[in-house]
Amino acid sequence: MSPVFESPVVSTQWLADHLGSPALVVIDATVMVSGDGEYHCGRDHFERSGHIPGARFADLLTEFSHPDAPGLHRPDPACLAGAVARLGISTDSRVVVYDTQRGQWAARLWWLLRTTGFDEVAVLDGGLTAWLSEHRSVETGGGSRVSQLSDFVGTPRPELWVDPVTAAAVHAGSPEVLTPVTVVSGSKLELPRTGPGDRALSVPLTSITRSSDHTLVSDAKLRELYAPALRSGLPIITADGGEVTASATALALALAGARDVRVLDGRLPLVPA
Repeated sequence: MSPVFESPVVSTQWLADHLGSPALVVIDATVMVSGDGEYHCGRDHFERSGHIPGARFADLLTEFSHPDAPGLHRPDPACLAGAVARLGISTDSRVVVYDTQRGQWAARLWWLLRTTGFDEVAVLDGGLTAWLSEHRSVETGGGSRVSQLSDFVGTPRPELWVDPVTAAAVHAGSPEVLTPVTVVSGSKLELPRTGPGDRALSVPLTSITRSSDHTLVSDAKLRELYAPALRSGLPIITADGGEVTASATALALALAGARDVRVLDGRLPLVPA
């Protein structure tokens, strides 16, 4: 029987119990960040420092980003579906994604998979940090090899994305934007308060994850942190200043019970005060 996800997040114990299942695909989505804030592929860390046994590596900076757009913009639907197929993910797969950071990169891939029509995906709570804190085994080398491409095609869900121009107009209270939304920042980005449509809430990544093992705080705590957005009854746009943690915010909002969440595709342009 294939593993069953009851939440968009699974525990290390859940993963340990299901490792080896034929349908399970474990993906390491790590991106390394240098001291000057530059992003670097995490494949070397995956191969040399170790990864969860049987995991495959996904390069979020190349195959899962748009090659011609500045920053971490999503690839077009066909390229995204091709990247998923090259990972060996099929419509029958059950995918668990993790990283070595605070889960923001795993959440990014979780969201990308969902927006291509694949829902059987969950994020490992705490990622490799939590896994290692429990003294669970890792392996080095290239990881699980994909012998052939899967037949994954995908069904794009463009409604789960918001472009920067629309997000900026919403935030500025533009009368041309008919649907009011709540903007939730996944970082400490200072959003200017500019108009009646502005309903910005800033909740940094460090507030939703524990410093000890990078696991998420309780669902009750998440509901408390996002209470203004949840009470508004409005659709929610998640955005940040670094284009990464918006998906982690979307994951946390899903655990908090939000139902209408869209992620900004790229970086939010600041609106002059």
